[in-house]
Amino acid sequence: MSGPPRIRVTVDRLVLGGFDARQGPAIARALQTALRAALAAPGGSAALGTGRSLASMRLPALRFGASPSPADVGGRAARAIAKGIGS
Repeated sequence: MSGPPRIRVTVDRLVLGGFDARQGPAIARALQTALRAALAAPGGSAALGTGRSLASMRLPALRFGASPSPADVGGRAARAIAKGIGS
């Protein structure tokens, strides 16, 4: 009996231009949490098909208003990554 599909996402570099460096860890945690939720949601990993591998993916720059929370930044980045994986 096989379990749910295993998905491994490695983020080699997370560029956070314009953010306070102290926010980096919180943004990274929010990204991880939101990406895990996006891929675990019903249909979230279905778009991957079987055996899909991406060597790299470059996302467009995400623009934010004044003082976004780490959760906002991580969440938007996670949605962009999940969309990129599924396309």
